[in-house]
Amino acid sequence: MTVLHHSKHNEIVKMFYNGQSQKEIARITGTQRWTIQRLCQKWKLKRENIQKPFTDKELIKHSHLTTCELSKKFKINQRSICYRLNKLGLSKTRFEATCIAADKIRKHNPDLTHFTSMDQIGCYYLGFIYADGHIRNRGNYPSVLGIRLAAKDRAWLEMFVNDLSLPTSIIKHYIDSRGFHYDAIQLSNIYLCDILAKYGLCPGEEYKKHIPKIKYHDHFVRGFLDGDGYITRNRKNNLIIGFAITYNSFGSELLSLIDNKINMRMNGPYPVGSITKITCSCRKALRLANWIWHDPIRCLDRKHQRYKEFTMAYNISC
Repeated sequence: MTVLHHSKHNEIVKMFYNGQSQKEIARITGTQRWTIQRLCQKWKLKRENIQKPFTDKELIKHSHLTTCELSKKFKINQRSICYRLNKLGLSKTRFEATCIAADKIRKHNPDLTHFTSMDQIGCYYLGFIYADGHIRNRGNYPSVLGIRLAAKDRAWLEMFVNDLSLPTSIIKHYIDSRGFHYDAIQLSNIYLCDILAKYGLCPGEEYKKHIPKIKYHDHFVRGFLDGDGYITRNRKNNLIIGFAITYNSFGSELLSLIDNKINMRMNGPYPVGSITKITCSCRKALRLANWIWHDPIRCLDRKHQRYKEFTMAYNISC
């Protein structure tokens, strides 16, 4: 048991009547809280409640604050705050509490209209993120979106951040150990990542393994092609389009999707190292290109340009 010298008596009494809590007195005197409590009872020290009572109306008014902030504001412990919030039906889930805390420190607030409505532009970006983006957790929830592209494709990143109403200063330039120049963004936003998680982009067993349920599949496929696909011509000047796919399940669903939408079966899948490729050429490639580029509201310019050069060279109508 911790024994306090009698000289501490006046010090403890002074702190007690100055409104300091028993916990604070114990910390200052270097003893335990229950010892201070016992001494206060022994010396018959009494005072008014230092915790100012507050009404439910005040609590409701400030319910947008975190539990920690409410605790500091009303000078009451967090457990009591949680009890009162539960009683009023205002308790927050862990996700909601995380969102509130994140809002306090967020530097930028992106415009998520295209993703919440998942319109044509949203479906295109979703396809691109499936191919060349990544989502990672920070804490218990997916909250960071990263996209890395070659430096020559910086214009695409600028287009992306402009659609989110973000400054282009968030795009950073890097040079890796091999001397390769690339640009990348790391966007920390729990709301955006929560939306993307509903479309198969939640880190876990099903991450990027299935085609999401969306309305504009042509825009999604164009986004995926811009990220992890290629368009070129062979020695005979025939058009060739291909996709590089990580998971076989996604590749199979992509083949079925294209077959259902334009009644065309692509070639493959062909295993190439750790990835799988599906390709098409000649008339099939032109048919696929016409489908995904018939309304290129957003695209990677250099791949779209190759398609236009091919159609112009052979006087083919798009």
